[in-house]
Amino acid sequence: MLGDPSPPLHRPSRRAVLGGLLGATGALALSGCGGPGSKPRVREWNLFGGGDGARLLQIHQQYVAEHPDVQFEAHTLAWGPPFYTKLAMSAAGGRAPEVATMHMSRIKGFSPTTMLDPIPVELLNAAGIQQSDFLPATWDRCVVDGKLYAVPLDQHPFVLYYNTEICKKAGLLGPDGKIKPVKGVTPFLGEPAV
Repeated sequence: MLGDPSPPLHRPSRRAVLGGLLGATGALALSGCGGPGSKPRVREWNLFGGGDGARLLQIHQQYVAEHPDVQFEAHTLAWGPPFYTKLAMSAAGGRAPEVATMHMSRIKGFSPTTMLDPIPVELLNAAGIQQSDFLPATWDRCVVDGKLYAVPLDQHPFVLYYNTEICKKAGLLGPDGKIKPVKGVTPFLGEPAV
């Protein structure tokens, strides 16, 4: 995010870095924090509630316990367009958090306009985070113009489960035993019974 151009004064653990990442196809964005002679500050904005929020709170507590020399502030905000507007406005005003969560689909809209700072890969490597830890297609979505702007937190596969016996009786399976491509509700429901 826009902010102090000085390098980070600490190296977060892998768990701490992952703690700042985003939910549905989420990602992490980092920027410089702290200044010479001051206690480094890490402000983290996230969108997590429910079980994800409870887990993130545990990660925050562990991070604070392991880094008493860092001033850590976490803020959970409502997700959606208001969050992204607030994030953009804070970056434009030079008051963006050092760590924020966002959907990967938003990265390209933020990074080329200088609202995100690239993440030094060597800093991640020093924290035990390697590119090889992630699926290539997911990692590649975090890179814009050859620079890394996020670290994936998770990804959500879209899966269709179906009962092959019932689908076969309904005529929905192809010769290979897999469900035929479905375009619309009517073909999916099959022919009405006579």
